[in-house]
Amino acid sequence: MATSKPIAWSEYRPQAFKLFVLSASIVHLWTIFNMFYDMPSWVLRMELWELLGSIGYTLAFALIESALVATPFIAIGLLLPSTWRARNLLSISAIVLLTSTLLAFALHYTDRLQNYEKLLALIWLAANLGLGFMAIRFQRMKSVVEQIADRLALLVYTFLAADVLGILIILVRNL
Repeated sequence: MATSKPIAWSEYRPQAFKLFVLSASIVHLWTIFNMFYDMPSWVLRMELWELLGSIGYTLAFALIESALVATPFIAIGLLLPSTWRARNLLSISAIVLLTSTLLAFALHYTDRLQNYEKLLALIWLAANLGLGFMAIRFQRMKSVVEQIADRLALLVYTFLAADVLGILIILVRNL
């Protein structure tokens, strides 16, 4: 009877961080895009302190949302066998994140697609299955996803610094 090797968090930590980087970059870019979209109306009706508070709350929520988006992928990675996790988890997670983001973007900014949720869900599923198969099959796709995650890490550090600043603004406003 074969015994399974216990999960060593030290071996999984770099991949879990890359999963968080991918999810945080998508969530923060979406948040900052929407924040700058609403910024002109905020500037016209808010004072500076209220504006900083709104930005602080937006960034703090983006940090929480990033953790919530990354958590299922990290949890699934803990349940998978270490050999499969090391080879495929990051690329498949990136595909699911990207296709989900594109679907959310299409639904958020196009009113004409509101009646086609089932069709869009099927397209999303087909895209995930097709791209997931490609990610498992082709090593080049895996290396591209890892390189993107490595390069996004610096941007995510900047986002996290802005999130901490937003939390500090919230604390100062509410104390």
